[in-house]
Amino acid sequence: MTAVNYVGAVSENRCDLGQGDIVAYDVLTMYRNRQPRVTTAFPVRIWGLDVNCRPFAQIASVTNVSDGGIQLNGVRPRLRAGEVVDVQYNNTKAEFLVVWAGQRGTASEGELGLQALPSQPCLWEAYLDNACEFVARG
Repeated sequence: MTAVNYVGAVSENRCDLGQGDIVAYDVLTMYRNRQPRVTTAFPVRIWGLDVNCRPFAQIASVTNVSDGGIQLNGVRPRLRAGEVVDVQYNNTKAEFLVVWAGQRGTASEGELGLQALPSQPCLWEAYLDNACEFVARG
């Protein structure tokens, strides 16, 4: 089993993003209600604040993608579930909620599960369309 930190406890259903922004979520629903995913490998730029409130910016690798979320690998700073980070692909950026973060010293270290925040653009719509078209044609 992979060791990860999820957003809040299972009984919680609200996440304070600071500045009065509250996002409602259900961790089990978000985790179980997975959208179809495409396994991939492409770089994105990610930035935000780490667990020590220090700014960071780096390139990470997307390992799978769906309409509403991504899984990243190679993230060096320690991040907490519930934090908001910015992700840029090509020339488009969007804000994402960290849903889970791999724990240090485990096989999942450096991995993040991110969920796109409401009203944010889908960064890889064209990528997903092309991938689905390619799979459909065989």
